[in-house]
Amino acid sequence: MEERGVNISEPEAIRCKCKKIVAQKGKDEIIIKCRFCKRKVVISTREIIKIEYAD
Repeated sequence: MEERGVNISEPEAIRCKCKKIVAQKGKDEIIIKCRFCKRKVVISTREIIKIEYAD
């Protein structure tokens, strides 16, 4: 469902290898929630091509 160009569909969870949710991925954005104050940081981009793990 879109309203005024804003994508309000349910974002997909991005999980660490340990299975904890570290962020969420929308169509053209990454959403990171602060563990302490619970604010959300939204990083907008044109396209998310891939997500990699760095060990």
